[in-house]
Amino acid sequence: MPDESRKRKASTDDHSHAGKRSRAQGRKQWRGLPAKQGGGSIEPGDSGIWATCNMGREAKAVAELRDMFEEHVEKMYGGGAGRDDDAAGVDASTQEDADVEAEIAKELEDIRKPAKEPPFRHIRVDTDCIMFFKTKAPIEPVEFVRRMCEDAMASSERKTGRFIKRLTPMTLMGKAHQKGLEEVAAQVLAPHFHAEGSAGKKASISGA
Repeated sequence: MPDESRKRKASTDDHSHAGKRSRAQGRKQWRGLPAKQGGGSIEPGDSGIWATCNMGREAKAVAELRDMFEEHVEKMYGGGAGRDDDAAGVDASTQEDADVEAEIAKELEDIRKPAKEPPFRHIRVDTDCIMFFKTKAPIEPVEFVRRMCEDAMASSERKTGRFIKRLTPMTLMGKAHQKGLEEVAAQVLAPHFHAEGSAGKKASISGA
């Protein structure tokens, strides 16, 4: 009888441990993604562009936006601004007499130069149908989006923005409290409402 009672107790303990392990494994499956995963985060002081698309089209919309942004960065700011153009002042005779080894060394030097980081970066947001691209100089979000929309309207024959529904530029991200709102408003609205020599302007918000 004592042997049978010990066996029943051991069997009960095994089932208990197995149940705890299965519950623990079940909980692990629901852990959230790390805060930094997905290209970083949106912080106060950031600027960027929000975009929307149909549900399930987020990946295609992000790829489409990257292509559109690269095209307009090249068009508006020039992609070769950071290239080494010292060779432009060398005359034709010097180029003809250039040593082959020197040419190879120059090419290797250009290859070793680190690639420039683009002035925009996709930031993952855990919301369906919404994307965000963080921008930095020389991109000014409002003017950048305006130019993209104007170009799309002017070239109606060329199909762009197939998956994009709306673009919303964000000049500055502030902290989510009253002081943060006042600081953002003072910085973003000052050129339009409080510039020297500009006529006085007033704005009001009304709700139904």
